[in-house]
Amino acid sequence: MILHKLLPVAAAIAIALPCAAHSQEITILEGVVRDDAGGVSGAMVVAIDSLTNERRRAVTNDRGFFRMIDLSPGRYSVTVAVMGHAPVAEHVSLLVGQRGRLDFTLERTATVLETVKVEDHRAADPGISRLSVSSGLGAREIERLPLNARNVLDLAAVAPGIRFFEPVSGHSQPAAGSLRNERGINMYVDGVELKNLNSGNVVGSPAMGTLFPVDGVEEFRVLLNPYDAEYARGAAYIVSVETRRGSNERHGSLFGFFQNQQMVSVTPFQRQIPNFQKPDFSREQGGFSLRGPIVRNRLFYAASYELSNSANYVAVIPGQPASNPALWDSYAGIFNAPSRNQAGLLRLTYSASERSSLEAIVSSRAFTGESGFGGIQAAGSAIGQRYGVNTVNLRHRWVGLSGFANEASLQLVGWSSEDRPKAVETELRYPTLIIGHADGIVEIHEKQIRAIDHFTYGFGSGPGSHLLKTGLEIARVSADQFNPSNRDGLFRFRTETGAPSDATIGIGFFDPVSDRDAFTSLRGWLYQR
Repeated sequence: MILHKLLPVAAAIAIALPCAAHSQEITILEGVVRDDAGGVSGAMVVAIDSLTNERRRAVTNDRGFFRMIDLSPGRYSVTVAVMGHAPVAEHVSLLVGQRGRLDFTLERTATVLETVKVEDHRAADPGISRLSVSSGLGAREIERLPLNARNVLDLAAVAPGIRFFEPVSGHSQPAAGSLRNERGINMYVDGVELKNLNSGNVVGSPAMGTLFPVDGVEEFRVLLNPYDAEYARGAAYIVSVETRRGSNERHGSLFGFFQNQQMVSVTPFQRQIPNFQKPDFSREQGGFSLRGPIVRNRLFYAASYELSNSANYVAVIPGQPASNPALWDSYAGIFNAPSRNQAGLLRLTYSASERSSLEAIVSSRAFTGESGFGGIQAAGSAIGQRYGVNTVNLRHRWVGLSGFANEASLQLVGWSSEDRPKAVETELRYPTLIIGHADGIVEIHEKQIRAIDHFTYGFGSGPGSHLLKTGLEIARVSADQFNPSNRDGLFRFRTETGAPSDATIGIGFFDPVSDRDAFTSLRGWLYQR
């Protein structure tokens, strides 16, 4: 039995790679408050989230400059008030990682401060700039896109420079540069890194189904320069996702989709397949989302769930040997390849004060299916698949008046991948047909527990302002992999009849009569700063 060492090697590479100083980009609002004499010092600037009524405050310095860092994405009403001037207000919408700028000009008036009435039509252009090269989609844009597969990762295909590969059968996902598969990308969801230590892929085989509900996404952003200090372990592109938060307003949605056998067309090529019958096909999709307050202005919830259930089909079309064209007709036909994907997301937000908030974000995804056959691979070679991903993110944010913010989080990422042949048998590989699947067993179980603290400090004012970011991450990782090679034997044939030309069978290094040598494990700590 061949001993696979991929897991420890991949883990060593992961440790050696540079660490991201901050796994989620900082959202900033800054500007200058002026009057006819120049910058106004001591002005109170208040930003109020239009959905949750969360407040953030800042006081202008002697040049009239103010800055608010680490805001939650959303729409804010921003008011400015100071003695001796008439108060003013504007609206601004901020997305994750944006650096918004609002400049205010005040008029001198009596010392009495009047009540500010914010008119919605007075929305200002915030002069937003990004801290990185990226393309993003908001919740409204996502709702309007025809996302037929309901896979959130497919949204990356709308970014310039991203290619999308759609094979004839099976699944695929967007790619950039010269890399086509999952190893070249990385994904963050509310700051939680979804990169596995086994092979460098995103956890849970996202090409087979969405990792979390599409309706639970507030913002989806693709970073095309993944060498920023903000992120790590992505060579092609990086996806950053911000999930929806609850608010003082209740929102709900429900969707459904159904397609049956009568809605599927049959091609002339399929009709020529021996034993052809119109596939017993069906596909159902459904889901819901709910958002609202538990305690107004304090505690909010956002929950979403999606189900995708498909009775897919795969055509098996063996070759026709010249000596006996009908030899493999009994293996030809249309065969079922079902798949079922479920994804759920729950986000609880507690606004403890103007400068402190607590969040608990939980997600779960479960996939089952059959694949690994089709073409000249007989239906008896089918592989049963079971994938699962579970994440927990407990996060605390604290913002100081002097221009700094601290974010501490405790994260759990657990995922599993189990592939096993539906029927254990020896693989027979003929020139025009393959029966069996000798290398179909792959079982991976991995858990990552991380304690992370990120500190951000803003200094300077105006165009010369800067941000200093630093952080520390301590992670406990454990992973197990079972991947026997040719446990039941592989026989190759030069012709469709006669004895095999060669054979291969797995043999253990230390135990020649069992597959225990095909098991490997990883236990250790990761320290990053």
